[in-house]
Amino acid sequence: MLSRLLKEHQAKQNERKELQEKRRREAITAATCLTEALVDHLNVGVAQAYMNQRKLDHEVKTLQVQAAQFAKQ
Repeated sequence: MLSRLLKEHQAKQNERKELQEKRRREAITAATCLTEALVDHLNVGVAQAYMNQRKLDHEVKTLQVQAAQFAKQ
């Protein structure tokens, strides 16, 4: 009787442990997906800001050259 109860108890504990481990892995997977999505979303904005800065730098150089040429006239 006691050995049967012990086996049942251990079986239930193992089931709970496996379920908890499965849920932990699912939570890790979901957190990883969320993190990757957030990083990708942020990278788009950073890349756009970088491209805008490069365009602005190019325009500044062009304007400096034109201003220098205009000043020589």
